[in-house]
Amino acid sequence: GLHRTSRPLVGEVAALKADLDEHAPYDRVVLCGMGGSSLAPEVICATAGVPIVILDSSDPDVVRGALTDLERTVVVVSSKSGSTVETDSQKRVFEGAFTAAGIDPTSRIIIVTDPGSPLDASARAAGYRVVNADPMVGGRFSALTAFGLVPSGLAGADIEQLLDDAEAIADTLAADSESNPA
Repeated sequence: GLHRTSRPLVGEVAALKADLDEHAPYDRVVLCGMGGSSLAPEVICATAGVPIVILDSSDPDVVRGALTDLERTVVVVSSKSGSTVETDSQKRVFEGAFTAAGIDPTSRIIIVTDPGSPLDASARAAGYRVVNADPMVGGRFSALTAFGLVPSGLAGADIEQLLDDAEAIADTLAADSESNPA
């Protein structure tokens, strides 16, 4: 049912994108996240033909390589548990890089996490924009939640069309029959 319950995210992402375009114009999105937090946005953006930098590594050279074009970059920090060490480390590196470049990190970093997670609390206290995901959806099934839709939408993927497509096929996929393409 995520094709229905995630509909409010379409407007939320559009408003976030408009605010960023007005106050912190960007044309590059970096996603800091491991596993389920990065896989769906990578596939959604590749399918839509929109660029996104997926930073799902803790290798210092890989992380350092993502620290380019900061004046035109938005970073989405994505952690379901809100306690993923690798993702927190990536966030801290970007905070330092933005600060060193004279850019307020809270203007360029968006947090996606479950409500009540350690990251939710610390990010709100620090003044970051936070989008909460549905805590009842497991990480590997989170493609159509904030974890998949926020970074993909900010990168330019048509997330409303994605939800429309999911809705169009949902009944067929739910049927236990030979006509089920899954």
